[in-house]
Amino acid sequence: MLPWALRARTPRIPVGLELYSVREELKRDPEATVRAVAKMGYGCVEFYAPYFEWSETQAKHMKRLLDDLGLRCYSTHNDQEYLAANNINRARDLNLILGCKYVVMASSEPAPGRDGWMAVAESLNFAAQHLEHCKHRPCWGADSSGANASRGSQSI
Repeated sequence: MLPWALRARTPRIPVGLELYSVREELKRDPEATVRAVAKMGYGCVEFYAPYFEWSETQAKHMKRLLDDLGLRCYSTHNDQEYLAANNINRARDLNLILGCKYVVMASSEPAPGRDGWMAVAESLNFAAQHLEHCKHRPCWGADSSGANASRGSQSI
C-alpha cells in the first residue's frame, strides 16, 4: 500500500479547448460540437466571438448543456469591440450566464507605437472597471498574426 502522502489527490487542472479550433463544426451544430468535445475528455471550453450573437435563452441553454456534460467555461474569446462602452453590458451578462471568470480580448490592432498600445490598455482598464463588480477579469490574448510588443522596427 502506498504511503498516505502519495495517495493524496492533488487538484486536477482541467484541459480545455478553445472552440475556435472547431469553428466550422460549432457553426453547424453547437450542441453536437460541445458534446463531442466533452466526449474527447476535455474539462473546459472557451467560446469565441460568435457567442456574442446568442440570445439570453441560447446562452442559458448552452450553460445547462455544459453543466450536464460536466464542462466548465472559464473564459470567452472576444473581439475588442465587445469590451467597448456600447457592448460591455452584453459581454458581462453573457459571461455571467456561462459562468466565466475571464473575458479575454482575443486581439487588437493598435496604432503603431506607444500610443496605440496605451489605447489598448485603456480599453482593458475600461472593461475591468465595468466587470469588476461581477468578479470577471479582462485579459488580453495575442492574435494569430503574432502581435507582440513591437511592430516593424519600432519597439514599444
